[in-house]
Amino acid sequence: MPGMRLVNIVNSQVGNRMNISMRRWEWTILAWGFVIGGCDHVAETPSRSPRPVQEALPPVSEPFTPEPTSAVEPPTSLGIPESTGEEPLEVETEPFWSVRDNVTSQRLVAQARSRLSESETFLRQAEIAQSKGQLAQLSPRSIGENYVAVLQLERFARRLVYHAEPAGFDFKRRAASLHQRTEALVEAYRRLPGVKQQLKRSYPALKLQSHELAKKLPAIEAMMAKTHWQRAERELDEIFDRLAASAVWYSGSMKRAIIEPFDAVRATVEAEMINRRGQKARSGLAVLRHEATPNFATPLQTFRQATAKLESGENVGPRVVQDLARQWRALQRQVIRCEGIDHARGIQSSESTPSELDKLLAAYDAFCGQAVDAIVQRVQQDADELPEERLRQAYIEYLTAIAGLQRMLADDALREAIARPLERFLQRSPELAAEVRAYQRTTHELLAKRRQAAERQAHAYAGKGRSVAVRLLEASRSGLHTTGLVSRVAPSMAQAALVSTLPQAVRQLRQGMVGKNVTVTNLRGGALDTGAKVASLYQERIYVRLTLPPEWEQETARLKQELLSRVPLTLEAAQALETARQGDLVAASGSVRSVEVQPVVQFLARFDFVQSMAVPLGPLQPDPRMVRPLNQVMIHLEIDPAWVHHKYFYLEIARVSDE
Repeated sequence: MPGMRLVNIVNSQVGNRMNISMRRWEWTILAWGFVIGGCDHVAETPSRSPRPVQEALPPVSEPFTPEPTSAVEPPTSLGIPESTGEEPLEVETEPFWSVRDNVTSQRLVAQARSRLSESETFLRQAEIAQSKGQLAQLSPRSIGENYVAVLQLERFARRLVYHAEPAGFDFKRRAASLHQRTEALVEAYRRLPGVKQQLKRSYPALKLQSHELAKKLPAIEAMMAKTHWQRAERELDEIFDRLAASAVWYSGSMKRAIIEPFDAVRATVEAEMINRRGQKARSGLAVLRHEATPNFATPLQTFRQATAKLESGENVGPRVVQDLARQWRALQRQVIRCEGIDHARGIQSSESTPSELDKLLAAYDAFCGQAVDAIVQRVQQDADELPEERLRQAYIEYLTAIAGLQRMLADDALREAIARPLERFLQRSPELAAEVRAYQRTTHELLAKRRQAAERQAHAYAGKGRSVAVRLLEASRSGLHTTGLVSRVAPSMAQAALVSTLPQAVRQLRQGMVGKNVTVTNLRGGALDTGAKVASLYQERIYVRLTLPPEWEQETARLKQELLSRVPLTLEAAQALETARQGDLVAASGSVRSVEVQPVVQFLARFDFVQSMAVPLGPLQPDPRMVRPLNQVMIHLEIDPAWVHHKYFYLEIARVSDE
């Protein structure tokens, strides 16, 4: 890791036998020997030479390797040594992004993260020294090493982009920031007394070094002729890293003269490796996409086969409706993952010629309609054919199953289509019909009053939390002196993209969002593995989640008690209980606890079960705004609720302050 070189006191490496004190500039001039001539005998704290860049990709001819099941976990923070006498600093980091967890992605992210940590650590220390007027205590070699680390970070960032990983865009932004800070440090160091004169004396040695390294070009060209492109790339990277540590001190024609002999060969190698990396990335993503593509016929085949096996004394239909609902959600999760992978592959929706993505979404759209039709047909058949003594139990079980599925759906197609088959149950059983009519007269009025009361209470507090979309748009918009996630011209969260470093974007969002009251609507509930009940929403690049309070269970129990029956006898009552049991919300308001940024393609390509709660089942529309999808982001918000509004009750959790 590039570190600060204290030049007033140096320990020799021969057993630490003595300390040698010298004037600061005597040591600084000696240190230039490290930069230009590669000397290793100057008595200062040892400094590691720039790391050679390891090859980030296996040979192109190798077959695609299945992805491992777990990813490399990035550290949450990096401690900086107390070499400056200050309190330890923390390098601000965020989780690094990848669409998949294969070996290449893991290696590239790990290498980029290492260089980022090295450079950020060094620059923070150097800037502290500069602020204290101690810039001359830095050795030129340490600054040159830092420059090489930044160049290597840029290199890994580019390769991640070629590998279709959104992490590359974040690393590119961070590398650009570190590059700018390094150049400012170099310029400040040049202004120190005696440095410009030393640079003039050292330049001939650097030109000689460039000339000597250029003698390797014929061997590199021979590698290219044999299509050993990766070996050629490694050789060129090592040459450039050796030259960069010294070339950073020069500019214009002087720097150009050092680099120019290698330009033509390097351009050829870079173009070839960009093409090869792109081909490999597309091939790997195509395999991943094939593995993720669902079989739309299987859930319906399973459903029909199961309902055809009517066993004596058992109502199979309601149970398989519930099974189909679970399979439907899993299938939609696969479709969304495929959509994310397609965006990473650069496949977009097309109006003229349907793309692979368009065909997938059309097939899923057809499945949604077929699933509703199959359920309606099954209920209708049972209503017509079941023995009379089994009608009541089947009717009640169907209400529960359909209510559970309907709450997950995006529209009312199932509820409207199922009304007639459910009525058929009542036509065949006068006793059941009378029981249901009496129950409906009582509970319908009760639910209407509950709904009106909940709406009045929620309306009274509606103005105390601004819409989450409006609040986010304000917090992420670019300003005169800030670079946000959305443009100042025609801003839209649906077009949020990373145009600054991730820490800068997150910092701006947190300043504008954390602790602010926001209101969200139409959240869907579910239980986590921990047992906690949550409600969530994903819409227009915004994912919101909140944890429901313990009082929610009490309100659900009270609602169930007031419905006057152990089981609901109308679909309205069944849906009321099911949405309360699951934790579905008409609206909620509260304080933003945390804000995170994530690439859209990663969110979609790794769409998990918990996130699937936030997206209703039903046809998915292609996103026409996915231009440069690897650079586009979405926002995660965690909210501490102050009040929550279920369709049939309102629950105040904390006092809501006016803003």
